[in-house]
Amino acid sequence: MSIERVTIAPGLEVSRIWKGGWHLAGGHGDVAEENAIDDMAAFVEAGITTLDTADIYTGVEALIGAFRRRYPELAERIEINHVATDRMVFAQGAVRAAAWLQSQPAGWYGMREVLGLDG
Repeated sequence: MSIERVTIAPGLEVSRIWKGGWHLAGGHGDVAEENAIDDMAAFVEAGITTLDTADIYTGVEALIGAFRRRYPELAERIEINHVATDRMVFAQGAVRAAAWLQSQPAGWYGMREVLGLDG
C-alpha cells in the first residue's frame, strides 16, 4: 500500500492521510500505551507518516516520544502537526524570552536556553 504524499510548502511534504491523536488523549477512555505505540508503527509502515496533535490532546506528545524511542528507524519518517487553541502560551513565551535576553550578551539563542534546558 502506498499513501500519496502532498507538498504543503517548499521542502515540506506530508502524507495525504493523517493519523489523528485526539483518541489517545485519554479523555475518551483508557489508553493502552503499548498498543497505541505499536499502532503508530503500523500506520507509519503503511505510509501514514503525519501525526496530528493539539494542546488539548493531553499525553499524545508523550506517546509519540515513546514511539520514537521504541522505533527509531520509523521515527525518522514521521511529521508531527500541532494545533494550539490558545495562542497565549506563545505570547507568554515571547515575553519570557524578551526578559531573559535583557541580561544576555549579543548572540544567537533558542528557547532551550531561555527555558534553561541546555545545562
